[in-house]
Amino acid sequence: MASRQREISGAVCGVAVRGRLPEAFRPYLRPLPDDHGDRGTSLELGYRTVRELPEVDELWVSEPRGPWDATEGRFALFREPEGFGLAVSAAGHGIYRCRETSIRMEWASEPAAAAHHLFTHALPLWLETRGVPVLHGSAVAVEGLAVGLLGPSGCGKSVLAAELARSGGEASLLADDGLALSRSRGGGWRCLPGPPIVRLWPTGLDRLGVAADGL
Repeated sequence: MASRQREISGAVCGVAVRGRLPEAFRPYLRPLPDDHGDRGTSLELGYRTVRELPEVDELWVSEPRGPWDATEGRFALFREPEGFGLAVSAAGHGIYRCRETSIRMEWASEPAAAAHHLFTHALPLWLETRGVPVLHGSAVAVEGLAVGLLGPSGCGKSVLAAELARSGGEASLLADDGLALSRSRGGGWRCLPGPPIVRLWPTGLDRLGVAADGL
């Protein structure tokens, strides 16, 4: 199940990202700022299609524990010689090998699922290892300030962020489902722009008056 790959680059969560990737990864990246320069963090991504996933020595596993659990599928952490790995079996099957300056993907299903789980799960874990906290929340930017929307799964964070961003006012989408932070020079916190994508359940689209057909 090979997929066509091309050079893709951009920015996400304060990181300059590049690699030969399937086209499904492109919508998750913002244009790279002109002032990123050599001072910014860079991440090299690699993608490889495989028929079968290798066995790994799992250290920690998260999986649904009942119908009330919002966990989507099964996730497992494992050791890598120069970092750590994340194995995913949730609307797609693959592993992410995370090192200091790279994440290598081995994926056994469609690339769209690989892109989703990279930016929703693997990248936040990689950022945490670099001292960048990532909150489970969404955020919008209003007049140069970030407004974070935090709460448990299903409480409406993404719906509220989407409604604010499309209301025609001053708000613009900053992050959805993962809010990365960095210390500013003044001692406060800066919110780093995440993927320019909002993920909504059909019920959330209904609240916004948006038809799900074709999305």
